[in-house]
This record gives sequence, C-alpha cells and structure tokens, in this order.
Amino acid sequence: LNPVAFDSLAVSDPNNERDQAILNSLFTRVCNGLVEDLVKELNGTQDYMLIDAEHLAQLAHSKGINLRHLGRLTYQASCNYVKEIALILVISRGIKKLVQDALAGLELSQDPRDVVISYLNHLLSVAETTVSRKVWEELAEHVQGHWAVRVEKSALGKLHMPSLAIAVCRQLRVAFRGFFDVNYLSLVPFQKDNIVLIPTVLDEAYTARSVDLLLAMAHTLDQKGRRGKWNDRSGPERQQATEYFDRAVRTAAGIYQKDVVQYADAAFEYASHLESLHEEKGDPLNSKWNRSALIPPSKHSELAIFFFQEALKVYETEQFGYKRMIECLLGLAKLNETQAVLFL
Repeated sequence: LNPVAFDSLAVSDPNNERDQAILNSLFTRVCNGLVEDLVKELNGTQDYMLIDAEHLAQLAHSKGINLRHLGRLTYQASCNYVKEIALILVISRGIKKLVQDALAGLELSQDPRDVVISYLNHLLSVAETTVSRKVWEELAEHVQGHWAVRVEKSALGKLHMPSLAIAVCRQLRVAFRGFFDVNYLSLVPFQKDNIVLIPTVLDEAYTARSVDLLLAMAHTLDQKGRRGKWNDRSGPERQQATEYFDRAVRTAAGIYQKDVVQYADAAFEYASHLESLHEEKGDPLNSKWNRSALIPPSKHSELAIFFFQEALKVYETEQFGYKRMIECLLGLAKLNETQAVLFL
C-alpha cells in the first residue's frame, strides 16, 4: 500500500481504530482485485504454462500479490491443475512454519535433520497414526488461520506427492535424494540418509529463537555502551552490539526468506542502531528535529539506509505494517535529506 494513502484519507493517527479500519478495507480491496486478475489469467491459460508451486509464488510476487492471499486460488481457479498447485504451495509453506517452530527450541546437541525427517514422515505419509493426526491438526489450524483454506490429511490422496515433497524441501531449503522412489504409503517414507544437503543455518541449529537471543544481546550491549547525551561518543559495547545486530540479520535471512516480517523486524532494529551511531557525529544546533542533519555520509548511514529499505520492502506488503513502514520512511528521510521528499 502506497504511504500517500495516509494523506488522501487524512489519517492523523495510524493506530486510530477507525482510520485503521479504512486502510484495512482499502488494502483488502486492492489485493482482492489483484488476486481476481491472477485467477482470470490462470483460468484462461493452458495447464503447461504453470510449472509448479515455486513458479506460482514467483508469478504472484511479480504481480505484487502477497502469498497469504493465494488461498483463494484453491477454490476460485476453474482448472484442477491450478488448484492442486495452489494447495501444494499453501501446504508446503504451512509445513515450513511448523518445522521452524519445532527448531526454535532445538538444543545445539540435537541434530536438526531429525526434526525435519520427523515432520516429513508425519505430514507426507498417507498412512495415519495418532501423532500424524495431531500434527496435521496443527497444520490445518495454521493454514486455516493464515490462508483461510481448509485442509485435511485426506487431501494427500488427491495431490501429486513428489511435487508436494519437492515444494516442502524447497521451502526448508533442504536437498533430498529420490523423491520419486519414496513409498508415500509407508509409515516412515523418509530416511535421514536421504538428506544429501541441509543448509549451514540448520547445521549450526540457527533457529527463530537464535534471532531473538542475538537481538536481545545486541540491545543489552547497545544500552550499556550509550552515554548521557545522544551525541556523546559511545563506549566499546556498542561496537559489540553492531556485531550482534549484524549476526541477527544474517541469521534471520538464513532462516526466513527476505520477504517475511521476521527478517524485516531484524533489519529494522539493525538500521535503527546504525542510525543512532551515525547521529553521534551530529550537533544539536544543526537541526531541531533531525539528529543526522549536516553529517557527511558514513559507513553507518549507508548501511542504515540499506537495511531501512530492506525492511520497507516487506512492511509495504504487510497489512498491519503501517507503523514500522512510517518509521522506515522517517529514518530514510533523516539520513538522506536531499531526497527526503521521496520518502515523506
């Protein structure tokens, strides 16, 4: 949603419930129109033009559609092949969320491959057990809440299982050997030895919890290194904080894709830290509102601009990311006054 919408609607407070409702309604109408256009396009094409779930995701992104709205394809598309691919995309992204949550509590001594294999076996085996039924209930709850799509384990009998397995492993960034040789009727169709590559981010057990811990350490050091006034030179702790913020962002980029809010939040925190370091070279007499005023560009300011822009890309597509989006725009405007009109 373009930030000028605030001006045309005379929104004085983005947190105001009435104004928020107006923006949410406008946002929904715009997204619905984009999805309807995509549905019409896919309904009017030959099956072979849509290759797989990854192709569908790329097509949606190219048209400015957030993937959370693609659940509508599962019941609006007239072509069964398109419906199947849309359902595979939704299920694979839902499985990714469950696996990430499970990895969040992983100890360093545990093998992350065990978690991945366990979820693959519970969720992609046509055979049903008490545990697989419970895991599928968790998956169904997440998919229903995020995409408004109802899924059941019985859907596996209607999907092309190798395509679903490939989509899941792509979401997890796991290379797997022999998708077409797997017996999906078995209780344990996947074996640990079938994983031929698992990313460093999993090898080192970097999890969602790791990002939170790194950010917490960064904030602790950042506060410890601050001095009395905002333009006082900071202590060495803030340099250490910079390293932790950097690790947190790189870890978030490794765990999540760069178009999700978890990565954007880490990038925003890092950008704000870098902005405050750049401000230390400022003078209160330069500006009453901009602490970065008249400070020559620095490594800190250049990195801050980059990560504010990274976060902004995500917040612009998030339905409830308005506050952070505005904060990113303000940060960019203060760091680059010559182009501030482009951000405000």
